[in-house]
Amino acid sequence: MLNPPSAVAAWGDNSGGQSAVPPNLEDIVAVAGGDYHSIALRRNGTLLGWGYNGDGQTTVPTNVLRFVAIAAGGSHNLAITERGGVVGWGRNDYGQRTVPTSASNNVLSIAAGDAHSLALLSGGTVAAWGDNTLGQSSVPQGLTTVRAIAAGHNHSLALRINGTVIGWGFNLYGQTIPPATLTNAVAVAGGYLHSAALRANGTVLCWGDNTYGQTNVPVGLSNVVAIAAGDFHTYALQSDGVIVGWGDERYGQLSVPASATNSLAINSGFFHGLALVPPLRLSLRSTADGLVVDWTGGGVLQWSPTLSGPFTDIPGYSGYYTNTDITAPARFFRIRR
Repeated sequence: MLNPPSAVAAWGDNSGGQSAVPPNLEDIVAVAGGDYHSIALRRNGTLLGWGYNGDGQTTVPTNVLRFVAIAAGGSHNLAITERGGVVGWGRNDYGQRTVPTSASNNVLSIAAGDAHSLALLSGGTVAAWGDNTLGQSSVPQGLTTVRAIAAGHNHSLALRINGTVIGWGFNLYGQTIPPATLTNAVAVAGGYLHSAALRANGTVLCWGDNTYGQTNVPVGLSNVVAIAAGDFHTYALQSDGVIVGWGDERYGQLSVPASATNSLAINSGFFHGLALVPPLRLSLRSTADGLVVDWTGGGVLQWSPTLSGPFTDIPGYSGYYTNTDITAPARFFRIRR
């Protein structure tokens, strides 16, 4: 199910422009991050990309059919069309964007690792292609009843209907072997050398490499509705729209900005974070008490004596402000994310 039309918040590494979200995006229903790039799916089924484009990863395809889902790998991307087929673009040195016949239709979801790709088929089986140097594309024989998939850097994960998780590929740090305590999983995510799962009770379990604390789930973390994993960090989205991150902070990927308040969905690039957030909406109305400013979508209210600025923050207000001094010079209002 797609998210409602939203704006995009981004933070963390921006060395390729992957966190520099294009302006005036308010119709995005899905977002995904790769190594140095990001992609987004618009409400009308078209695609948008930004960041590093050395391998054509932000040169998004156009299609007669609308796209309904996206996934970003290291330097390649995948998208599902409304008829269940998969389109790939970007780097292709391992054939990671060359979609096999087995994934030409009836695809429910997709995932992309550093240089390999996965597709969940309608029958509950998984197709994989691209780099298989470490077995990441060698789907275990007999794997069925799969409900969700995830791709780490060089490993793959499948969530079965019964809430168990199966992993394959590179396993030096145990990232493909979930703990025996993992039950009732409803979502999975793969990082560089670690993995994460969301349980039905809203808690998170991580396993694999913990060099940067990426598997140290914060004590007391609960009410989680979605998870995402970067190279060495992990995110959890709580039911109140708050994003909690742990692990590597070298690029600011754990410093979730105020613009990501009330987030609707999360995703992660290798060293950057992405979230869908409500679009900013501002309205003005005159009352007996003064000029009332209402706004939605979070953000900080600002004012200026001129339309061209400079604008000054009005701190301490959230969604509602009344300008009571109607005899003062004109004021212009806007919202800052």
